[in-house]
Amino acid sequence: MTVRTRAVLLGTVLPLLLLAGAAALTLTWAPRLPDPVALHWGLDGVDRVGSLAGLVAPFAVLAGLLVLPLVVASSVVTGTWRRGVVGLSAGMAVLTGGLTIGMLAVQLDVADATTISSPGAAVAVPLVAALGGGILAA
Repeated sequence: MTVRTRAVLLGTVLPLLLLAGAAALTLTWAPRLPDPVALHWGLDGVDRVGSLAGLVAPFAVLAGLLVLPLVVASSVVTGTWRRGVVGLSAGMAVLTGGLTIGMLAVQLDVADATTISSPGAAVAVPLVAALGGGILAA
């Protein structure tokens, strides 16, 4: 396998598959989520609720602004920059998809979103996974 093929697979195909998987899982979980969902947590628990779209939209915008340009760049950048762009593309896809899924996972099958405790692990795990995934892809 050539370096370019690996770069396209790890920097383009993998991030797009991760984001598509997160979107598909979000749609699958939608009926099991409370209405409204928790959008933000403060020191005393949930401090803002809203629609599922209100939770997913910021992550979708982040993916569109950060991941998609990196996906394109990872297929055209050459030389020493290639590894960094590929790693950043994969890591950002893991981060945006993972945070979305993590924030939704803590709300599955909960009747009232305001009763959900802090999503600490649901935020920490995607952060660590994004760092590890980005390093491995690079």
